[in-house]
Amino acid sequence: MNHTIIKAVCAELNLQPNQITPIEGGYQNHIFRIDIGGKRKILRLSSERTRSKNEILSEILWCQSLFQKGISVAKVLEISDSEIVCSINVDKAVYHAVLFEEVSGRKLSYSEYLNNEQMFAMLGDFTGRIHLHSQEFIKNNLICRPLWNENSYLKRFKQLVSFEETELHRAYDSVIKELNAHHQDKSNFGLIHGDINVGNFHVSDNHIIMYDFDECQFSWYVEDIAIQLFYTVYVYGEDIKNQRIDQGRKFMKSFLDAYKKNRSISDDELAMIPLFLRLREIIVYTGILMKWDFDNLNPWQRDYLRETKKRICLQIPLLKLDEIIR
Repeated sequence: MNHTIIKAVCAELNLQPNQITPIEGGYQNHIFRIDIGGKRKILRLSSERTRSKNEILSEILWCQSLFQKGISVAKVLEISDSEIVCSINVDKAVYHAVLFEEVSGRKLSYSEYLNNEQMFAMLGDFTGRIHLHSQEFIKNNLICRPLWNENSYLKRFKQLVSFEETELHRAYDSVIKELNAHHQDKSNFGLIHGDINVGNFHVSDNHIIMYDFDECQFSWYVEDIAIQLFYTVYVYGEDIKNQRIDQGRKFMKSFLDAYKKNRSISDDELAMIPLFLRLREIIVYTGILMKWDFDNLNPWQRDYLRETKKRICLQIPLLKLDEIIR
């Protein structure tokens, strides 16, 4: 498929095949590095089946606004004829292409990230700044992005999980119902990144540069915090739950101290964190059903699959609020 896509991209953007290199790791998109005159750029192709052109334009508009405000995000570049989104036909399918400047710095390994309280604070500062900006941005722009319950993985859950798995379906319905009952207004609900994790930013000169806003959506701001907390602690199994709690406390302390310098957050918002941990576990479980090779699971995967399914069915979050915030 990559060969067909590369051929179509070359024809549309007047490039040679040796200028384009596929990059692994794009779960819902095709990602390529493009070399033009010795300068590296990142090309992202999104299928029309998963993202409309208007959704992508809204994402890019927010990224441009953040960049103009001095917030460290990947710079969006014009892709062709003053366009920032270009539609490309590939074998009767439509892909929307966006071009970014390749960010400086490097990705952290997961082991470098864990217990890195300075990094947790940097993420708290960044998240607080984009949430503060979001409140102003959505007042002045017509934005076409999904709501939190329109997440593509959530929409696949019912299709992938057998109806015989009644406890899983009950847990899914319960968390959606509980979240829908929560109050939302312009002070606690707006545009969020939706997928901040160690794989979506680079570190350069003691600051982070964020990219991959493809999952940005309308939700409670606190979901962005819960997502980061989840990806910080999910690797700790039930046999070392004390380490999970310790890591969660470290993350929340450093993160919130920095976050609150940009945006205040109420106790009512923080109380939603366990709900969003449950929601994220369902989203990740759906991704597992889509991507893991169940005939070749390693020991950690087997343990995690067993434990995550049990937590979801029992409607237990990875962490309770009083375990991580004192």
